[in-house]
Amino acid sequence: METLLEYRPPHPSPLPTLPTTPSNESSDLALEFAQMIADKQGTDILILDVAKTLGISDYFVIASARNPRHAQAVARSLDLTLKRRGQLRLNLAGLEGESGWALLDFNTVVVHVFSGEAREFYGLENLWVDAPQVPFTPVESTEASDEDWASDSEESFPDSIGNL
Repeated sequence: METLLEYRPPHPSPLPTLPTTPSNESSDLALEFAQMIADKQGTDILILDVAKTLGISDYFVIASARNPRHAQAVARSLDLTLKRRGQLRLNLAGLEGESGWALLDFNTVVVHVFSGEAREFYGLENLWVDAPQVPFTPVESTEASDEDWASDSEESFPDSIGNL
């Protein structure tokens, strides 16, 4: 007598779920980025909790700069500071040209620095109007002047033209 084997699909295990509430580490990082932007004279700083809405990031930090070059300078400064600490970004955009929008993606926190015109044009915060805002009030900083960090001979931006 011939025995037939019956195929039984494996018992499906429940799919892992991603946390829908951001970690304290992410929230601390978003607040730290906001303060760093304020220290570099960024304005209208807004932190949005996009964890439940977006799913691939916990927070957006959105800020305004005086002009496209100021937006690039703020983003470069933030990038360099995090690079020194060993925390590398996943991606960046807008550090070349005159788009007026610089973006730094640190995985759980994405930073957007806009010139005033670009921020109004793209209206990013209007796209995420349902995302809760995280309260942020800048603290007056006693940060060293730009001349102090710019004069360090080790400073360079590997993402730019090279060691000038």
